[in-house]
Amino acid sequence: MLPSVLTDVSYTFSRGKKYLIIGKSGEGKSTLIKLILCMIQPNEGVIRLGSKELADIEQHSLFKKMTAVMQENKFFNLSIRENLLMIAPEATEDQINFACQTADIYDYIQTLPNGYDTIIGERGIKLSGGQKQRLAIARLILHNPKIAILDEATSSLDAVSETKILSNLNKIFDNKTLIVISHKPALHIKFDEVISVESNALVSLGSVK
Repeated sequence: MLPSVLTDVSYTFSRGKKYLIIGKSGEGKSTLIKLILCMIQPNEGVIRLGSKELADIEQHSLFKKMTAVMQENKFFNLSIRENLLMIAPEATEDQINFACQTADIYDYIQTLPNGYDTIIGERGIKLSGGQKQRLAIARLILHNPKIAILDEATSSLDAVSETKILSNLNKIFDNKTLIVISHKPALHIKFDEVISVESNALVSLGSVK
């Protein structure tokens, strides 16, 4: 049997609060997120969303409430608009513009020959790692979940862009839960709590004001 990555962990993420989770590679950050997203099951104990165990919630229902942006994200060989509307088919042009402005990708899209209708991927424009992360964050904003998770989702961005986008998310998700996982402990935005994953445990380091 493989050794446990996280042991004796008991923690509550509160509605409307913003969390930064840091830790060295291999300490369990990715495992924690996979558990929260119900991608893997704990060997012992339970994880609850409200009063319900995650394992008892249908994946479709869970996805509506909780969405994650990862370090690398899947896009299809379709237009930017089609990739965005896959997660929010009823989104209006104003909502798409707002999401892309908040994710700091709007100005770039406006420079493309066909704007939102520009094809990306193998048959079209090749996006950089940072552009893909921005577009994935715009998609998250359109989905508007109650719980938003960013797992190294700004790792390809420079410090100025990263701070701008995370500050924007803090504002628009004011009454929602935001969980940011990063290997950078010095993100200069407000967090209600900073949590360090170390020695198979979660250690609270206080807040960032």
